[in-house]
Amino acid sequence: MGMLFSSAFILQSCTVLAWIGLMSPGMDRCNEVEFTSFDHASVAPPEQIQRAPLKHIAVTPFTDDMRMAKGWANVLAHTPNHSVMGPEEISSRLLPNMHTQLTQRSTDQDDIALAQQISQTVQPVDSVLFGRIIGEPPQKSFFGLKEKYPQRLYLSLVSAEGTVLWKSELPFTMLKEMKNIDEEILKRRLLIYVTKHSKEWGWTPLGLTLEQTESEASPSGFNATQLCNHLLDF
Repeated sequence: MGMLFSSAFILQSCTVLAWIGLMSPGMDRCNEVEFTSFDHASVAPPEQIQRAPLKHIAVTPFTDDMRMAKGWANVLAHTPNHSVMGPEEISSRLLPNMHTQLTQRSTDQDDIALAQQISQTVQPVDSVLFGRIIGEPPQKSFFGLKEKYPQRLYLSLVSAEGTVLWKSELPFTMLKEMKNIDEEILKRRLLIYVTKHSKEWGWTPLGLTLEQTESEASPSGFNATQLCNHLLDF
């Protein structure tokens, strides 16, 4: 009986190890970026939203981070009945002084002034999404063998008329520096997260809706994201 139990235990252990070996590359990739709850979300009053068409959205290059800006352009492109101009196209069409303003913006008034200029220079644009990322000192993870990079993304959607339609903050954590993050992984993770939580932080009154496009859970019910989160907690 003892030998039978030992054999079964060894066989099960080998199966688990083999499964981990197969999953490890994918786990490393899914762990590259993890988003947490949106903070301090606010939406303009209904009467101000009604005056903003919100049909043609421009996504500006985010401060020091084109990849995240492209990720948000991808998210907005999945909302029906909206056209989206991505950060690369916007960047190519801005005047030199507007590039300077974009890197120096720090207040709602800066965003309002810049949104009005962009809508006049780049057409058709009736709203502009701005973003700025603030990094925090790296933290040790996984028994001190890896570093986590906590970040906070500040978002602001402003109409061409100068109304701040929506603002929010999105904390997230990376296991690599942003320049080393796989862009397609970032886009996919961001789209999944925003799709799940867009109703919670005020997009519905703006007419921005997203449908569930894919699940993070495997067919067997195992949720890879939960395991990723456990690894991040070490």
